[in-house]
Amino acid sequence: MNARHAWLPCTIGDVCEFESGNGFTPQDWKARGLPIIRIQNLNGSQSFNYFDGEPDPDWIVEPGDLLFAWAGVKGVSFGPTVWNGPKGVLNQHIYRIRPKAGINKNWLHYTLEEVTSEIEGKAHGFKTSLVHVRKSDITGAKVALPSETEQVAVASTLACWDTAIEKTERLIAAKERHYTHELSRIISRGHHPAAHEGRVLLSDITTVWKGQQLNKDAMVEDGEYYVLNGGVGPSGKTTTWNYKANTITISEGETPVVSSTSIATTSGAVGTATH
Repeated sequence: MNARHAWLPCTIGDVCEFESGNGFTPQDWKARGLPIIRIQNLNGSQSFNYFDGEPDPDWIVEPGDLLFAWAGVKGVSFGPTVWNGPKGVLNQHIYRIRPKAGINKNWLHYTLEEVTSEIEGKAHGFKTSLVHVRKSDITGAKVALPSETEQVAVASTLACWDTAIEKTERLIAAKERHYTHELSRIISRGHHPAAHEGRVLLSDITTVWKGQQLNKDAMVEDGEYYVLNGGVGPSGKTTTWNYKANTITISEGETPVVSSTSIATTSGAVGTATH
């Protein structure tokens, strides 16, 4: 039997307990004390109000606690968060989630993420800036429950993917920053090594010619030369070439491409060769 088929149908209310935050008012806000954890802090804000009174133990949030925001703006506020900030007290509109026996917290976090859009779809209120869901909207969400061993395996796999995605996004962002910096440096008149020479026409430093008209009849399956018709990918093959290797193809609407072999270009591409 496929292990996935053995997962048991259940609801979110079957796998965890919910504890509500406290409705702190502006009169409770102080300059020091325990930070009051609000929805904006779950979204990354480091701006806190503080409570310096004697807190109820049920309000206390420790780093690593699983929280769920159930009010705010759709697409922004709702959903689960593993709290990685300082010890604090929990504000209203946020539940602390306690996994029941046999439930892995990391699996529960991913499962809550999976059902958040469904839960959020049931949100209601008088204005879009503050809508909320009922507790029953969360506890009634249906999920499939794997064994505890499988829960750990699922959570571990998803965590690896999250790490890979995060690293990839950082690399892309770094590359974009480097590209922007280098582009600015190269084209800036104040920094370009040949800035004093001024600008020149492309035709002054290259030979430019336009490709010939090629239709499907000119293309053959066993042709020796690729046909470029704008874009990066070839349109087919032909038996003759009109464009030498190691020059540049510029399409009217695509990115320049350097070809390593002789090719044929159509009227949709312009070839350039340096003197």
